Amino acid sequence: SKRCRVSIYGLNNYKPRKITKLSHMRIKTGSSVVMSVAIFTIIAMLYKGAGLRQEIGILFGATSFVFGITIAFLLTSRTNRLVQIRDVFNEDNANYVTIYSIASIFGKAIQTKLQKRLDDYLISQLDYFIADFIYTKDEFDKVIADLISIKPKTQEQMSVYNSLLQMAHEMHVNRLRVISLARDRLSPYEWFVAISLAMSVLISIFYMNSNTFISQAISVLLATAVVALVFVLRDIDTLSWKEEEWNWAVINETFIEIDLLPYYPDDILKSSKAKVAKRQKIRIATYTKPYPNMAGKVVKIKTM
Repeated sequence: SKRCRVSIYGLNNYKPRKITKLSHMRIKTGSSVVMSVAIFTIIAMLYKGAGLRQEIGILFGATSFVFGITIAFLLTSRTNRLVQIRDVFNEDNANYVTIYSIASIFGKAIQTKLQKRLDDYLISQLDYFIADFIYTKDEFDKVIADLISIKPKTQEQMSVYNSLLQMAHEMHVNRLRVISLARDRLSPYEWFVAISLAMSVLISIFYMNSNTFISQAISVLLATAVVALVFVLRDIDTLSWKEEEWNWAVINETFIEIDLLPYYPDDILKSSKAKVAKRQKIRIATYTKPYPNMAGKVVKIKTM
């Protein structure tokens, strides 16, 4: 699963990012808002600005307008990307359930074999970050190979077999879309522009602080809103925005629909990115090697 032949996407030399403990110390958006309120309150109370000077007012108006346009454009672009990825995964999850369901016409042995292949493919998708989706290629190829190898014997089976081939084609197209979309991240230049504009707005806000209660309150609220927008942009760009709703809840149902126990990486449960119902039996994966090395992975069944 460490190789790629999809050279048309420039992925043949792709290497995943290495993850360290510091990589998991990312500040959550909710926490950033609370921290921003506290920090900006202290700044507003201790620092007395120049008040509503005309040149600063003009500067604030210009920077806030440009920041608003820029952040709106970036948020729209990133949200559209997130929606596309979500829709592709939902379509594929529906295909997995359909494949498992209609495969019963070929007998229990074939259905069980496809169930195992689908399980391995789903698990590989959860073991790797979406940005490293290409690493699931071997498991995907096995699913497709098993679908193609089916030998229909009746007219009814031939009809179902053709439907399976159509779904295999759709899964292949969707897979390439996910690989392309997942790697379509904001560039350093775009982040530089967004953060520079945000900093300019923050400086203007506190420079105009006249040290009255109303001025301090408005300064804190405006500054916090600016920071919150930047963190929301980060979450959408990294595909972690409302992840529990559009990703883990759907995958949980998919496993159940194909008669399998839901599967979760242990760090997903620890970070509360996924919510598991009480008394639900699930599989939990613990990784003993640094990402992306899956050697030595331990999977245990646990009732929550």
